Amino acid sequence: MAVPELFALDYIEPGHFGSTYSLVLGVVILGIFVGGAIATLLVRAVQLMVAQRQLNEMVRTGVSRKLSAGPNRVIKGVVEPTEGSSAVAIAVEITQHVENKTSNKSTWHEWKEDVRNVETRPFYLVQEDGESVYVEPNQEALVIDGLETVLPKDMPARRLRTADVKQGETFYVSGDLHRGAHPRARSAYRDAAVGWVMRPPRRDRMLFATNVLAERYAARSRALRNAGILFVACFLLTHSILTMPFLMATAFGEHIEATANNFRSYTTKSKSTTTTHYVVALRIDDGTTFEAELPEYTWDAVRREEAPRIPVLYTPRFQRATFAGDEPHTSAVAIVLCCIGWAAAFTVFGVTYRQKVPWYDTNKFNERGGEGHWHETR
Repeated sequence: MAVPELFALDYIEPGHFGSTYSLVLGVVILGIFVGGAIATLLVRAVQLMVAQRQLNEMVRTGVSRKLSAGPNRVIKGVVEPTEGSSAVAIAVEITQHVENKTSNKSTWHEWKEDVRNVETRPFYLVQEDGESVYVEPNQEALVIDGLETVLPKDMPARRLRTADVKQGETFYVSGDLHRGAHPRARSAYRDAAVGWVMRPPRRDRMLFATNVLAERYAARSRALRNAGILFVACFLLTHSILTMPFLMATAFGEHIEATANNFRSYTTKSKSTTTTHYVVALRIDDGTTFEAELPEYTWDAVRREEAPRIPVLYTPRFQRATFAGDEPHTSAVAIVLCCIGWAAAFTVFGVTYRQKVPWYDTNKFNERGGEGHWHETR
């Protein structure tokens, strides 16, 4: 029998969010925001893969082709200083200070960048055939190479991380190649020494690399791709269990009535609490039956009526998306745990990803120094 008072009761299962909170937390935050963040990871992975492929192609075609004027040229050769100049053509010096860290029972130290200095001077890059290309780097020169560590005695709690381009080393150099005058230029004219001159690109930085150019973006693109694939799998799994019933009921649910019968209760225990659950069996007119857990007050009010009829949001052929009452709901504990889990996952990924960014692609190069606090020995 349909009793009007029964239709005004709260049928949301204890420990569950109603439709409003489910929509905001489950769909907007866990769905749109998290899904958008995952999509951003995958898009960035593709961008870095494309950038690495273009870089590899630029090196391959640039080194194999004959010298020709134009932008984004790549040449390979041995570094030689100009007459009377220093053996070091480009010197990068990063000054870092140490910070000791303590968390719970763990101690470690980190090195934080204070300042980065780049000194450049023109030099020659001598190719295998003996052709000398005059290279004119500027302060924006990007040296793609490993770093060495120096601990000056007059700089306690500080250190220098250095990289350089110096005489006798073989480097790949990327920039704009021009015809121009320089002292070593080969020319058929006695009064005009015209040769090859490489200068910084108009809209990009000049690159100087040993053998790590082919790995500039590779580690980051792999990390983004692998994390993105894992996150997509977790995203689909959690939403198929957590929010799919809610969305299906919201989109396709039908507001009907069902007959309540077979009332029962049971208890569950945790370390500190005992919880009583109030369950009722419901039968829809087409013969479909399912059970629903109700708040104690609602369960008791329905149980007092004879052959009570209560509202049901029924989704045909999808019993998991059928709910007692007029609105769908989701598990509050599951929603909150998912929010915390995704926040932790993105935080951990962000920390590990930053470690894969090479020093030359950072504005501030900070790195973990190791376990224990730093103790000066200089």
